[in-house]
Amino acid sequence: MKNKLQRKLADDWRWLGSLLSAVLLLGATSSATAHTQNFKGFTSFAAGAPVNKNGALTTHFAASYFNGFGGFVTAAGERIVKTGPKALTKDSETILISDISTWPAGTYTLTPTSIFGTVVGFFSIPIYPGVEFLWFSDFDGQVAVSGTIVITDNGDGTGTVNADLYY
Repeated sequence: MKNKLQRKLADDWRWLGSLLSAVLLLGATSSATAHTQNFKGFTSFAAGAPVNKNGALTTHFAASYFNGFGGFVTAAGERIVKTGPKALTKDSETILISDISTWPAGTYTLTPTSIFGTVVGFFSIPIYPGVEFLWFSDFDGQVAVSGTIVITDNGDGTGTVNADLYY
């Protein structure tokens, strides 16, 4: 009887630990592009056929969805994958956000940080002091390792994001 009770309590604690881990992870990783459903909860997503340009495969993509930071998001960009001596995976995109008050104009730089042997890029938004954010690709949901995000205030409550991110 004691072993059954111990297993039951252990199972309950594992469940609670998993739930708390998921909540903390969700809070820590809410980013410029919040995701779920397929990988982002897109209201729409489209990707074109890859094209070989100067030794790199380039794929056009577009996405639109709601995000806590920036409100409604409409994104269009290019995924660039290059192999060879200077291999890289990069998203270069322009994004229109509907609510600049939640993500003020400025330049945000992702700082590569190693967590349990995996490198990810964190950035901060000044109106959320002490909180670090991750960027998830609008192409495939990968976590960016480094890059720059530049947000411009359009003067009408919206903003334009120009992002160059590396994976």
